[in-house]
Amino acid sequence: HFVSPAVHKIDIMKMVQMTLSYGLSPVAPFGMACFGSFLAKNGNLTAGHRFVLLAKSLLDELGELSDELTGKVMCVVAESCSYMEPLLAANEQRIQAEIAAISGGDTYWASTCRMQTVSNSLWGGTHLSSLKRAILDAQAFVKQCDNMTLVPFSSIMQRSIDILEGIERELPVIDQLSGSVEYRT
Repeated sequence: HFVSPAVHKIDIMKMVQMTLSYGLSPVAPFGMACFGSFLAKNGNLTAGHRFVLLAKSLLDELGELSDELTGKVMCVVAESCSYMEPLLAANEQRIQAEIAAISGGDTYWASTCRMQTVSNSLWGGTHLSSLKRAILDAQAFVKQCDNMTLVPFSSIMQRSIDILEGIERELPVIDQLSGSVEYRT
C-alpha cells in the first residue's frame, strides 16, 4: 500500500473480482471497503459510499469469520463515510473501529483510527482546548502501540492548533526511532 500504491489498487480490484466470481471470503469486506474508498477518493462519492456500506453489511453477514479484519474494515469505512456524512458522525464509526481493532489485537489500525478521529475533530469544529488534550492522548496511545509513523501526523495537527491560537513555535524536529518531538530554534 505505501511502497507501491499502483500494486495496492490491483490487489483491491482482484479482491473485488474474486468475491464476485467465487463468493464471500473473510477478506471480502476489506476488499469492498478499499474499493469504495478508492472510488470516493477519485471523485465517485456516491458509488464509493455504496461500496463501503456494502463492506459494513458484509461484516455482519460473515460474523465470526471476519473478526480479525473488523477494525481494519471499519476504519476504511469511516474514512470513506467522511466524504458523505458529517465528520463527527464518521468519528463515531472510527471510535467503534478503534475498539474493534484493539479487540482483534491490531494496534496499527487502532492507532490509525485514533489519529483520524482527532484530525476530523479539528475540521469538525471541536473546541481547541479539548482537541489539545485529544492530540496528547492520541500521541501517547500511538507511542504505546509502537506506531511511530503516525507521530509526525500528530505534530502537524498540534502545529495547526498552535497557529489557530496564535502561538509561535519553531517547526518540530521528529526523531523517527523514538517518536520524540522537539522544537528547536
